Amino acid sequence: MTPSNVAEYAVARRGHDELVRRLEALGAEIRADPASSMPFGDTDLPESDQLVLSDYGIKRMLVRNFAEGLRTSIYGWADDNLSFITPWGFRAADISVPVLLWHGHDDIFSPVSHTHWLAGQIRHADVLIEPGAAHFGAVRVLPEVLRWLVADSKLGADIDTGMGTGAAAGDGGVTAA
Repeated sequence: MTPSNVAEYAVARRGHDELVRRLEALGAEIRADPASSMPFGDTDLPESDQLVLSDYGIKRMLVRNFAEGLRTSIYGWADDNLSFITPWGFRAADISVPVLLWHGHDDIFSPVSHTHWLAGQIRHADVLIEPGAAHFGAVRVLPEVLRWLVADSKLGADIDTGMGTGAAAGDGGVTAA
């Protein structure tokens, strides 16, 4: 994980109020200039993330999303951080529907080990660890994930996703873990 993520979770462990104070200051900076908070041009990012973030349309979308996500408050961001270190109110083992866990192998923001942990908890999890992809690779794979989501519904019954259990290297650009 990046040093900034580690620092943020350390603050979250000290409590909700301290986390909110930290994020309020960061949120004010982001609201003033949302693009400044994005890692555009960050040479520490994996090459695959740099490639995704070099796309003008994706840059615009991410800046808009950051601005909108913090428009009224930072509380959603705070809840997100707290969800990484506090109980969720249910056990992952109690999830009984099929779940797709996609993760870029080279992600520096979220450890692949967490996806493997979740897969070990969820009975009906398809795990797809994509070699050469990183955090922002999720933007590129989102259409495939959405096709997987509707594949068993009446709406998606005729869609061949190529993203089921046991997908082989080269199938839809992902491999099963």
